[in-house]
Amino acid sequence: MISRRASSNAPRRGGVTQHVQATLTLERTFARLSAVLAALAVPPSGRQGFAVRDDGDLTDLLRALLLLDHAVVTPMARSADPAQGVDLHLPAAHMLLVAHVATPGLDLAGVRVRRDTALARQATTLGWRELALFLFDPSGSITNPRQMEAQFSADSPPRPARLWVRG
Repeated sequence: MISRRASSNAPRRGGVTQHVQATLTLERTFARLSAVLAALAVPPSGRQGFAVRDDGDLTDLLRALLLLDHAVVTPMARSADPAQGVDLHLPAAHMLLVAHVATPGLDLAGVRVRRDTALARQATTLGWRELALFLFDPSGSITNPRQMEAQFSADSPPRPARLWVRG
């Protein structure tokens, strides 16, 4: 028989389920982003298509996609340099999402620097438990994105962090 004290320390099933669902929602969103961008870039019947020219375009598109599943997405910080990204707070998922555009020659050490910079920027922000770093790589400069994701996830920053690389 499990004592009341021992069971009170266990994670609540509803909270774990909610976190897993929020994470799956993000993964589905990131998986769709490349297809959405590709479809938007093709000009239908001679009209000018959508193109990601800067951080603002990427941020607007990412926020629009995320708003389909999360009621509130709050921009927390924004950089003039698209490579330095934008921070978005997703309170429903208890997550801080940092979106970056990959630059040629970016390696795992560079991604870790971006992670550490985002953690430093948001050290005082309340209400998030996990960092999700989304790296948009339209030029395909990262040769093995799944390996980079696995190595990044193996690191143990002060808070859990995940990396998604999509092109």
